[in-house]
Amino acid sequence: MNYVLVQIAKRYLCITACETVGEAAANGTANKGNSKKQADPNEKKAYSFSSPLIIPVDKAVLKDKSSVWEDPALLARLVKDGLSTMNHSEVRDVILMVESYDLTCQEYQHIRGAKRIIEGLAIDRIRDFVGEAVSDFSVIYKDYSTYKTKEVSEEITSKAFAMPKALADDLVAGFKSFSLNLIQIIPSEAAMIYAAQKTIYSFNKTVALISMDYSAVRVFIAKNGVPLYCHEFTSPVDEILQVIEEDRDLSTAAAIDYLRTAGYGFKNECRNASSKRKIDDIAENLIDDIVRNVRLVTMSLNVSIDQLFLSDFLAYIPHIRNYFVGFGLAGEVMLVSDTFNTGSVVPEPSLKARDDFYKNGSYFLMNELMNCGTVFENNLIYGLKAQQAKTLDDSAKAAKVGCVGLGILCVAGLAFFGFYLGRSVVDDIIYNDTKYDYAKTLIQQRDDITQALENQSQDAELLPRTQLYCEDVINQLDTQVVKKMKSFGSYNITHTTDGDESYSIPISGTIKDFPAFIDLQNSIKEDGYFIMNETFSVADDPDSGLYQLSAQITTDKTTVEARNATNESTNNSNAEN
Repeated sequence: MNYVLVQIAKRYLCITACETVGEAAANGTANKGNSKKQADPNEKKAYSFSSPLIIPVDKAVLKDKSSVWEDPALLARLVKDGLSTMNHSEVRDVILMVESYDLTCQEYQHIRGAKRIIEGLAIDRIRDFVGEAVSDFSVIYKDYSTYKTKEVSEEITSKAFAMPKALADDLVAGFKSFSLNLIQIIPSEAAMIYAAQKTIYSFNKTVALISMDYSAVRVFIAKNGVPLYCHEFTSPVDEILQVIEEDRDLSTAAAIDYLRTAGYGFKNECRNASSKRKIDDIAENLIDDIVRNVRLVTMSLNVSIDQLFLSDFLAYIPHIRNYFVGFGLAGEVMLVSDTFNTGSVVPEPSLKARDDFYKNGSYFLMNELMNCGTVFENNLIYGLKAQQAKTLDDSAKAAKVGCVGLGILCVAGLAFFGFYLGRSVVDDIIYNDTKYDYAKTLIQQRDDITQALENQSQDAELLPRTQLYCEDVINQLDTQVVKKMKSFGSYNITHTTDGDESYSIPISGTIKDFPAFIDLQNSIKEDGYFIMNETFSVADDPDSGLYQLSAQITTDKTTVEARNATNESTNNSNAEN
């Protein structure tokens, strides 16, 4: 193995080793037999990944620290011990994956410009949160553009990420003290954006990707290769594992194995009723967050999601796909591995990972992360050299003047260790953005209408039901009356059930002449389905040469049943003769 990827959750670490297995040509195979050919830095590489190892972080080990983030040496030691447990002590290069809620970050819009100006603008966005202390932060940015056009006026969405430079330096030093090289600190969101631009096929449609693993749940929406929305939530696994550990008296590692085997249906096997309620609450809270945010965005942008893809470790536990199908967020819900084809560079589980039932798609995000830049790109160890912020200040101000619609789309800025505030702070800021007010109003109106319809349906089920003959009456009216008139003006049907079901039908229209009216009246009497009231009027219309007719016909259930019985008897008699 060449590298180890480290993810940090509240109560544990998740470490996954990987190694390069081939160059990513269009067919996903390595170049062979051509030693003179220069490697294309833009070519994707295929990687083989080990089974992830979960390393619990005991409170006793943290001592007075609230998180392993505050003790880089402890973090490095845990990774070192984990590699030994995995029999990968030879690995030296470490990549630290961080989530947006663990960073200071801000999304914004700008026009295309020189790299120096755009970098200055990213630093300027972070300065809005940390002031002149920005020189103490490492800053990077990632734009959502597909670079298909080079129009200066094109509006681009970007996101700036920052972390204290002192923390990055301490992390590098902490790993070095255990003979490990921390070569990259990269936001997982950078891999999501890269996937939208390069991997997920979204031409002429809108797709969503939900990446779920042991450290986070990430959601992005893309259309025509351009991300429209990207947001991250803390993984519910941490809380769910606590419930499983208490309910079944298991260790953290054993609880994860149990979760992966039983799938989402495990909640029905809880030994305590309170455990099942806790699981339901955790899942519902997360799903409410995801569904609420996705619907806000789709309604604000006036788009609907055609396909939704699930990826990474938790996407492959039993029953989870059907669980997402029930939310109705997209026309089609698929696993990301269902889209792999001969042109895809597919991540490969190691033999041990395959034995542990991990799939190709379980490593989708990690494979994208390994390909989304060199060691100097998207790397918070180096950043954009924020110490030069002062010299770039004028450039940043010039960029602000030229920005089209420069504004904050979603704010997740947290100062230094502000990520301890948790997911709710980030979500509330996004949800309270005034640009979503109209969408929120529409969603509330839709929910009110849906509830009203449900109430009406429930009330309708309580009403008494009886069969009506209205359809038969209309058919007879059309056959016996309407087709024999020259033109038909209108009719009203009055239905009553006072003792017997009856219909009273006033009719009006034109008829050819008076003999035609007599013929119509006689045919009604002979058929017996309707009775024509004796009060009727027929008048000559000199302008049209026709006769105006106004009359009223009636029928009732008893009359119809008697008529039908007579007709049936006559038909049987004729058949016998």
